[in-house]
Amino acid sequence: MSELWDLVVPFAGTAPVLTEHGRALPQIDQLCGPFWARLALLTGTPGPGRLPSQVQAAEATGTQVHPALDADVRPSGQPPNRTGWDQLPRATAPAHAGTSGRRLAAGVGDLAAGRLEAVPVSGSWRPEQLGGLLAELADLPAFIIANIATAALWGSHSADSALRGYLGSGDDTGGPPPDWDVGHFVGIWGRIVGNRGTLVAVADTYAVLGSHGRHLQPLPRMARALGADSAHRGRGLLVVGEPSLRTVVQDAAENVGLRTAFWD
Repeated sequence: MSELWDLVVPFAGTAPVLTEHGRALPQIDQLCGPFWARLALLTGTPGPGRLPSQVQAAEATGTQVHPALDADVRPSGQPPNRTGWDQLPRATAPAHAGTSGRRLAAGVGDLAAGRLEAVPVSGSWRPEQLGGLLAELADLPAFIIANIATAALWGSHSADSALRGYLGSGDDTGGPPPDWDVGHFVGIWGRIVGNRGTLVAVADTYAVLGSHGRHLQPLPRMARALGADSAHRGRGLLVVGEPSLRTVVQDAAENVGLRTAFWD
């Protein structure tokens, strides 16, 4: 995939987050939301003097953990990491563990002391809607956090030939099976627009996924992961930027038939 990375056009607001991303890996177990909450603070200017820890971000975002969730919520080969769990509340059931989109957005605003706002975007997530939205957001000084169902994705180690084949044909029916099956938060930082297909550049929370935590996904697969597939409904994006961008994000969402509302 190395040559394909040279073709990725990064979104305007992503550079500070990507600079820190590799050093931040991996997430603490069940803290994918806080992982991105702390990195999102690097969006805009001036940036934070010092980033909070993942555990501090988890406290700010109301994240809960559950000990019954273990290897099934980590990608294969990833060892457990429960650093700081003694400081976090326990969920009453495994299904309640993690971070909601609503609490993640509120936590970003609190951690940024009002300097940033995480604007939610939700809807039916047809591929053309997601593609249109990313095109409208590409030049904004913002960072996109996506709440996805990983079972809808291609495996993160897709062969170069498969990715190039998709760019030329727009056919996403091939590709490797997904690495895992969880609800998850990732960063979206750029794209490659091909003759018939668009690849979305994803930043993940584990180095074992993709190339040190970064991988490329066919646009229709990202749309399904967000909710276009009836089996994976009820997810969305958080667009993190200065509060003045809210109207711009709202207009961009409405232009493609989406809405600025929470999904959970």
